[in-house]
Order: sequence, then C-alpha cells, then structure tokens
Amino acid sequence: MTRRAYGLRLGGVDLPELPEGEPGPVDVTVTHAPVPLTPPGWSTAGHVARMGWEDGVRLEVSATEIRVDRPPEVSDAVARLPVLGGGLAVALQARGHLVLHATAVVFDGRAVAIAGPRGAGKTTLALAAMKAGAAVVADDVVALTHTYDVLPGIGRLRAWPDALRAVGVDPEGLGRVHPEVDKRWLPCGTPAQAPLVAVVVLTRAGSPGLVRCSASEAWLEGVRHTYAPDALGSERRAAHFQRVAAWARDVPVYRLNRPLDLGALDKDVATLVGLT
Repeated sequence: MTRRAYGLRLGGVDLPELPEGEPGPVDVTVTHAPVPLTPPGWSTAGHVARMGWEDGVRLEVSATEIRVDRPPEVSDAVARLPVLGGGLAVALQARGHLVLHATAVVFDGRAVAIAGPRGAGKTTLALAAMKAGAAVVADDVVALTHTYDVLPGIGRLRAWPDALRAVGVDPEGLGRVHPEVDKRWLPCGTPAQAPLVAVVVLTRAGSPGLVRCSASEAWLEGVRHTYAPDALGSERRAAHFQRVAAWARDVPVYRLNRPLDLGALDKDVATLVGLT
C-alpha cells in the first residue's frame, strides 16, 4: 500500500496517519535503517540531512528516502511523528519545494498561510477559520509549488484541547498525537492544492492591526519561517535564500499584531478572508 501527502506517493514503512495513495511509482520510501548518532538539530552529510530527537529517534532524509532509526523502547507510532513533520518537510525541500513552517487555510479556492512563533495562536486561528467555512490544506508543513500553489498536506491538524474547545470542538473523542502529550489529531480532509495569495505572520509586537511587510521585511520573515534551512547544506542554502527572495516579491507578506484574545477570533478570521 502507498500513502499520499504533498503530492507524493510514499511507500515502505506504512504511515497510517496518511490517506491511501493511488497505485504507481513511489516518490519517497520510508525505511527502518541504522542512522549514525546525530545531535539535536539538522545537519548535512553529502546529499542527505540528519536529525536526532531527545527520545533517541534519528532520521536520515534525502529526496527519495526517509530512514528511521528508533530505540526499542520507542513505539512505531511515536517514531512516525518526526517523519510526518520534519522528515517530509526536508524531503520536499530536497525535491526543490519551498517549505514554510506554517498552517494554510483556504477560502473559496485561495490559500492564506498563517505563520508565527510557537504559542502565537496559529492553530487556534486555523480552527476558527475552519469553523467559519475554510478548509485546512496543510498544517505545520506548508509546501509550495514553483508557482506558489499550496500542496495538500497530511489531512490532519494538531491541536491542544483548549484550542479545540474554544471553537466548539470536543477533544475527548480525538486521538492523541503523542501518548505523553495532550495534543490531539483533528481530521481535516485533503482539499485540492490552492494558490497562495498571502502569508500572515502572527505577532504581539506593536499596535494591533494588519501591516504589510516591506520587501526586506518579507524576505526576513520568509527566512525565519521556512523549514529547517540547516538541512539544505551550504551549497544549496544560497539558492534557497534566492528562492525566498523571489517568493517574498511575488506573495504579499503581512504581520498581524494581535492580543491573545479568543474573543477577537472572528475579527481575525475576517482579516484573513479580506486577503483572499
């Protein structure tokens, strides 16, 4: 059986969190294989990138293969989590995609990517957009085509119970992302790819409101919120930064200065709709 995500067919080790793929050649193979001892953080060795996690899971990623090395005490389900996040993101980068660390929502066939630091409210705002009729096309890993279409992701959103309750979703019937963490999986389907018309970076700095970034600010936000540039290696990093510069010229980037106020979610969603 193959699985699908981001326009790729994935084979080898099964990833049951992903939708089933169509028959055909496999683009990326996931295997259990030894990976050299790797410290936390991405590093490169030739054409592959490697990363280690605190629980002992290690990945080695290229454009066509993700190798997973896990200690015996780590379950398969837990070892799959970095594959579904950083592993796929780095494989997509190796295949030439620009990959944002963001969540993308679609209104009437047009996508807005929501970026920001941890705890900025990206998921809560995406959930509020879903409640207002938007579709989530990708969560955490937003991969773009060369024409800046957002590719459909893994079909699931990771969300804390409080964020789910804030938009009227009962978390009790939803599976946990990790057995030791209360974050839940929320199925969100796999809508068609959609053109990216704006990026909104959430922040609590400055006066409340939406401000369009200058070209230099947009490039800086692009560098800040693209996925793991350290996984590219020095040879490809310069090309990556040039690609970010082109993207920042072509796609409007905004900062949305907002308090962490659940009562303002409807207003924030209306702001996103206004950009599409």
